Amino acid sequence: MPPPMQRLFAELEEVVEGQMFSFLNDVEKRIAALNLRAVLPDGVDAPISQLHIYPTTGAISFTLAKSPALA
Repeated sequence: MPPPMQRLFAELEEVVEGQMFSFLNDVEKRIAALNLRAVLPDGVDAPISQLHIYPTTGAISFTLAKSPALA
């Protein structure tokens, strides 16, 4: 992961762990602006939302932004 993204997710972790929820929307907007996608096991490329990566634990969670089209 590029260093700027590492810093962004470290900031997310700090906000969540420190319960500084007034900063959460800003951090989540910056993460959403990355427009990251997931490649599913069947090869479908899908947009994701609510991406949370916690660098200290390696935990990752996200939701699919919309259902990928059926092939």
